[in-house]
This record gives sequence, structure tokens and C-alpha cells, in this order.
Amino acid sequence: IPKSSANLTKPVLLLTAAKDPIGTPARAELSTRPYAPDLIVKSIDSGHFTMLEKADEINEAMREFFEAM
Repeated sequence: IPKSSANLTKPVLLLTAAKDPIGTPARAELSTRPYAPDLIVKSIDSGHFTMLEKADEINEAMREFFEAM
């Protein structure tokens, strides 16, 4: 796959878990930003299992992202 094909040309929402000691927000952003120039990062105050711990906040962030598109 050509490197240029790996780039995402649409807006990307990256939801990170602020208290995740493994998948840290900084690591997630650093590994995503090179491939997603239109990256929107939102940190959720939770541990590793963000979707279980903060389901309402995740859904709200996604709703706001999609409504803005």
C-alpha cells in the first residue's frame, strides 16, 4: 500500500482516556496525527475502558462531532 494511501482525508475524532496508563492520550495522538491531518482530539476523564466508564460522554462527543460535519 502506498504511504499516501494511508492518509485519512476526512475529519477524524480521536477520543482518548485521560487516566489510561497504557494507551496514553499523548501516545494515541502521536501515532494518529501523521495519518490524519484534520484530527480532532478530545480527552475523556476515564481509565482504559472509556466506553464502559463514560458511555454518555463518549456518545455526546460523537454526537457533537457528527453534527458539526
